[in-house]
Amino acid sequence: MIRADLHIHTIATPWDEPFDFNFEQLRQHIEENRLDVIAITNHNTFDKAQYEVVAQKLSDLCMVYPGVEVNALGCHILIVCKPEEAANLELACSEVDKILGGNIQASLDLNQLFVAFPSLNELIVIPHYEKNPAISLENLSELGEYVSAVEVSSLAKAIRLNKIHSLPHPAVFFTDYRFGCESADGARERYRPGGIYLKAASKSFQAVRDAFNFDDLLLSASGNDDFEFFPGATVISGMNLILGKRSTGKTFSLDRIFHFAAKAKHITSSKESSSTPVKRAAFIRTSPVASRA
Repeated sequence: MIRADLHIHTIATPWDEPFDFNFEQLRQHIEENRLDVIAITNHNTFDKAQYEVVAQKLSDLCMVYPGVEVNALGCHILIVCKPEEAANLELACSEVDKILGGNIQASLDLNQLFVAFPSLNELIVIPHYEKNPAISLENLSELGEYVSAVEVSSLAKAIRLNKIHSLPHPAVFFTDYRFGCESADGARERYRPGGIYLKAASKSFQAVRDAFNFDDLLLSASGNDDFEFFPGATVISGMNLILGKRSTGKTFSLDRIFHFAAKAKHITSSKESSSTPVKRAAFIRTSPVASRA
């Protein structure tokens, strides 16, 4: 199983200046979440020199793919390519800049998208869907077979869409992680990749690209129907019991569960400490009384 996070932004940094502090933020993100594959997807731009430095620094941890998040068809579209295509991606982003003229509100139409990315059928293409700015169903249909998956704004949405198969493409959820920004360390809970695993044979680009389908998109590394809410800890439908000696991480795990449950509208949660006496009100069953006319 491959765990991928294909929506990671970097902060523009002069490469003649120290990069270690900002870089360690991303490295910690990868180590904590046991990521196998990431993509650098800055907005409407791609810096080949920066990408190569990041890929080299992370070579002992994961595979790094070159990518971009581009304004097109009235939405944002993630486009990811092979490492050896980094130079072509840089040229494509130069074409995007020329077409849009630096206007961050402007958007490529379909013909302009193909002009900038003539080999779109060989790339990983993931437009926003149920995530602002979202692609319309009409434009999603126009992209058709070029689409690898759609990106949504929460794991709950991804699970729902994949369960009902309302779209011809699977839904994924990435962190949209911005490493290097001052607030990232103070909001680390925001930067957790969704429980999305790819049943890929390897970390090669083609294997990852081929794994974006309903059968090979999984919620846990075990390959069953369990949900891995963070690496190494899975839950199943129904009641789940956490056992462990003191200081083994039970409270940490529960806090993580409640953190994510609080964001999901379809989940009701409560937390109670068994070590603290709780005064309970008497349970009274009531029922409506029928009256006769």
